[in-house]
Amino acid sequence: MSTSGLALWPPPAGTVHLGQALRDAAHRNGGRDAIVFPDTRVTYGELYERAIRRAGSFRALGLEPGDRVGLLMTNRPEFPELLIGAAIAGCVAVLINARYKARELRHVITDADLRCLITSYDREGEGYDFPTLLREAYPRLAEQLPRLSRIFVLGQPEAHGFAPFAEFAELGESGDAGTAEIGLTQRDVREPLLMLYTSGTTSAPKGCTLSHVNLVGKGIGFCERFEFGAQDRMWNPVPVFHVGFVMPLAGAIAAGGTVATLRWFEPLAAIRQLSAERITHAFPAFPPLWQGVAEHPEFDAARLPELRRGLLVGPPDLLRRLQRATPDCPFISCYGMTEGTSVFTAPRPTEPEEIRLGTEGRPMPGLELRIVDRDSGAALAPYEVGEIQIRGYSVVDGYHNAPGQTAEAFLAGGWFRTGDLGSVDSEGNLSFRGRTKDMLKVGGENVAALEVESYLTTHPEIVMAQVIGVPDARLTEVPAAFVELRPGAQLQPSDVVAFCRGRIATFKVPRYVIFIEEWPMSATKIQKGALSALPLGPRLM
Repeated sequence: MSTSGLALWPPPAGTVHLGQALRDAAHRNGGRDAIVFPDTRVTYGELYERAIRRAGSFRALGLEPGDRVGLLMTNRPEFPELLIGAAIAGCVAVLINARYKARELRHVITDADLRCLITSYDREGEGYDFPTLLREAYPRLAEQLPRLSRIFVLGQPEAHGFAPFAEFAELGESGDAGTAEIGLTQRDVREPLLMLYTSGTTSAPKGCTLSHVNLVGKGIGFCERFEFGAQDRMWNPVPVFHVGFVMPLAGAIAAGGTVATLRWFEPLAAIRQLSAERITHAFPAFPPLWQGVAEHPEFDAARLPELRRGLLVGPPDLLRRLQRATPDCPFISCYGMTEGTSVFTAPRPTEPEEIRLGTEGRPMPGLELRIVDRDSGAALAPYEVGEIQIRGYSVVDGYHNAPGQTAEAFLAGGWFRTGDLGSVDSEGNLSFRGRTKDMLKVGGENVAALEVESYLTTHPEIVMAQVIGVPDARLTEVPAAFVELRPGAQLQPSDVVAFCRGRIATFKVPRYVIFIEEWPMSATKIQKGALSALPLGPRLM
């Protein structure tokens, strides 16, 4: 981001280099918990010491400022020390989606031009064997990736002959690791910090480089809007490679609060952690995670007296239903994306429910949003639906190695075309209306998939619904609904259609209903492209 950009859209006060934010928190209260897993606790003092040693390891490998290092792992205590250690060393951490398969790994590792990769082998949870995936992606690793000097593995170092993580750690112990922090306070907040790849369904994932001002500034702004401070404890079960984890983590570090997470998500373990850690702020972000908690037989909001703030993203009707599980803890919705460094707009927790859950709120300070006509680019009046465009200190400068896509999405004046549809009310609160690619054209009528999905989730037996367009010779396309039912539900596809008839316009009623138990996922989003390849079954109307 240019200096003039920061002058026009200044980040929140206190925005510093992530390494400096951790150092300051360690100096203020080094004995306070920084990161908590069910079986591991790391204080701010310990995290800072480890990050300094990891920085020493990166430097001992001969890495230079700006070199990119890959982190391919599940939620592990080593992740934050590696992320911040790379930042202190001046390297750029590339956070690789743990759900990627060999084809996506080849694209990301090659596109990012990694110099070092740290990964893990995990037998527990879903069982991630990244070393095998790497060998599948690159059968002749040394020949195909000559600039990737070393790969270190946590968990099972002997897998495929890769080096053990202990060897990497020893590099930081053998030298003067303390020299890594020299000049930390003079480091430029515009320095690149990490790279994330946005999930792509019809094209390869695109790399977004986030600076310290992007991540730390947004983290501070988020914590201010979310009312999270030094004495608070945040629960965030989002995967560590997702912007929805690293942005709140950066904010919590700047605030000096605590972040609790899980090695892998499991509802009962989540319920126990929420209670044992006296969580004050829940950040499950995505409804499937909180549904697993709130609808579990052992969940009891009365056992969480400290819980007072929560955040979820989803259809308003579903959010209102989930809000009823914690009547004394107001949840808020929000709007964001990787290109904007996660949460961009959000209501305040003290606002009425119709604002907290019925809209995505207003932009945070230093950020701007406008609604424009997709064809002409003209600004639209309140309540008119158009494309959402954003700008401000937390918006990235463009896509890595993708000049054509950058030119298409990033406009003059700093505006970014999100490709999403929305409207704002007279107070500036955003209402998300779906994605442009999620608009169906049914017999000449525009149908927002989100609208139909939101209605379907009001059925008491439906947990989740996703709607796609299916080609139709007469109507151009018609809606098909993929539906997840509650355990034990006895609905038939015809029952779902009957629930819609007479309650939503006929052209919005799904012509196909497919029940599904396991969703095809990217990092945290359902892949609609994969749904379209599944059998549809008989047409219902």
